[in-house]
Amino acid sequence: MPWSGGSGDRALGVTGSMEARGLLARVKSHAGKVGRAVWRLRSSGFPWFIPDAHASADALLVRRAARRQVLAAWPTVLRPAAAAMMCLTWPITTLRMAWVESRRWADPTCGDGRWRLFAQATHLALRHNLWPWEAIAFRRADGANPTPGNWLPEHEYVALARSLVPREAVRMLADKQGFKQWLAARDIPVPRSVAVVSRATYAGRDLAAALGHELEEGAAIVVKPRTGSASRGVEAWLPGTRGFLREADAAGAEIEPEAMARLLCDRAQRDGDLIVESRIPPGVEFSPYLAKAVPVLRLTTAQGPDGGSAVLAGAILKIDAEDVLGSGPVHLLEVRDGQVVESGGVLGRPAFRRVTALRPPGIMGMTVPGWHAAVGMVCSAHDALPFGIPAIGWDVALGGAGPVVIEANVMISLSPQQILSGAPVLEGPLGPMLASWVRTRLARGG
Repeated sequence: MPWSGGSGDRALGVTGSMEARGLLARVKSHAGKVGRAVWRLRSSGFPWFIPDAHASADALLVRRAARRQVLAAWPTVLRPAAAAMMCLTWPITTLRMAWVESRRWADPTCGDGRWRLFAQATHLALRHNLWPWEAIAFRRADGANPTPGNWLPEHEYVALARSLVPREAVRMLADKQGFKQWLAARDIPVPRSVAVVSRATYAGRDLAAALGHELEEGAAIVVKPRTGSASRGVEAWLPGTRGFLREADAAGAEIEPEAMARLLCDRAQRDGDLIVESRIPPGVEFSPYLAKAVPVLRLTTAQGPDGGSAVLAGAILKIDAEDVLGSGPVHLLEVRDGQVVESGGVLGRPAFRRVTALRPPGIMGMTVPGWHAAVGMVCSAHDALPFGIPAIGWDVALGGAGPVVIEANVMISLSPQQILSGAPVLEGPLGPMLASWVRTRLARGG
């Protein structure tokens, strides 16, 4: 009788198929690691030197420490090769990016021809380790070149922050719901919670009832990931007659509370825990400048390693901007009194520069309402944290009832502050503090 496969053969086939899928998954994982490593080589390249003769002592110390941390992401035996590859690939990457950015930024009416911008961006980027778009944007308003070596490029600061900020602090601030509860316990105003949707949440009456109550009150809601940054995954929903409308798709159909509950639970199962908050209504003071959204302050507080009082190191006002580098006007504020002193905008991410065309009429010289209350809240919160953190970026909504702290981040972008002010961040209050942190770390053998 000819042999025919039975259940055992089918089991072997299933096992073999599972092993093949596991092998394929491992290959994909290793390929992804190689791809990320190559990207680090391209995106975190080094020029050949930092001009010691021009950079301040603090700036030189900070930037050298940042470069060491960029290399620290590589295994010890590979660091010399990684450093060499970064130096070799940086000119190639810079030339390509400078060509793309010079085409985007060329403005013959201002004398900024493409070839002139290309030459300037290439020279500044190679010499001072700046992205070409940063090299163009960091030019001072009077046409002078940036102070050599004193600019702090974004990727260098992020690498340095990862080495200086305790992991527990990163986790604490990354958990938006947990950190919001921590702030509320200290009487710091935060957005009102509607619900927290987790993978274990069942789309039943409680979640639907909470959404239904917001709909009856005519309140808009915001849905965002419990962890995340840069406004990724954040959605605003507006109240309709029978349900909610996604703000980004105003022509779409209304979603009733029961269907909305199922939608949120499905998203939580796929993407992770979600927070549903009541949207903060804007104050009337900004009505001449607003189209839809509540204005948001991005306040940067800094603190030395000795644990002294936190100070305000930078302030930006965002009006109708999706995030700090989102589309829309962004305004630089005087840290002493919250007065608007400069305006800028985005021509297409990440091409950030001063753009007077995006400046609302009459906003220059305006003083932000509730300024001192907002600054006091974030500085006191920074002081109260159980961890030492060199710098924190706070998003504070300027609602009708006063300032409300939305969230805080430690991996922050310093580029808008530097571009709008025309001054390197290492020449401001943050420079000496970062240098103190680096010296303390070196003294401890870090």
